[in-house]
Amino acid sequence: MQRKATLFAALLMLLGLTISPPQACRAADEDPLQDFCVALNANDQQITINGLLCKPAAEVKANDFASQQLRNPGMFSAKLGSAVNLASATTFGALNTQGLSIARIDFKPKGVNPPHVHPRSTEVLFLAQGTLVVGFVSTAPQNRLFFKTIHAGDLFVFPARPSPLPNQSERVQASFRHRRA
Repeated sequence: MQRKATLFAALLMLLGLTISPPQACRAADEDPLQDFCVALNANDQQITINGLLCKPAAEVKANDFASQQLRNPGMFSAKLGSAVNLASATTFGALNTQGLSIARIDFKPKGVNPPHVHPRSTEVLFLAQGTLVVGFVSTAPQNRLFFKTIHAGDLFVFPARPSPLPNQSERVQASFRHRRA
């Protein structure tokens, strides 16, 4: 009798596990503890594990969340034929602890953006004007090349980890946004 009860309990437990819905597993970076942490004199600090030191919240103004640093092209590289302006926490304090940065890149005809990686970031490119050949090499399957010609107003996503390969045929302006994965 004892054996039948044990067998019945085991079968009932097995049946319960079989028909119960699987539990979802989620993993992500922790949410910030505050809405914002505008960096205090961002250019004068070194980044710590939690970003840059914060300006006291009572001293933060609307101007801290605005920047004109991407308004104009950067200095063109003679070898690459491109100019990059980067807005990150060290140059635009409002980005501190937000997990993203944005860049403006301008190309001269036949200019390139050298291959690079963002191990924990996805890159989104918005093409402001011109035509641009963009692409990336995936790590699986078989180091596959994905490329496309995009036009003004188009977006292109570079997934985290693969190496982006932007190149173009005309003078263009583009905007990149990076966000931690």
